[in-house]
Amino acid sequence: DRSGLTRIRELLLEGDSEAVRAEAAMALGEVGDKTDIALLHRALDGGTGLVRKQASMAVQKLEKT
Repeated sequence: DRSGLTRIRELLLEGDSEAVRAEAAMALGEVGDKTDIALLHRALDGGTGLVRKQASMAVQKLEKT
């Protein structure tokens, strides 16, 4: 069931804390798909250190799939 992906995508950009946004990035790396790469790049551009790190790792995972 991939219905939770919409919420994860929202949290990536609009989560209340850096930790929430970083967890969302990590989750997308695990259960997302290549269509999420553009969203993760937005997080890379506008995120803080932890968010950028997790988003970068997620992009790398998704590019391999």
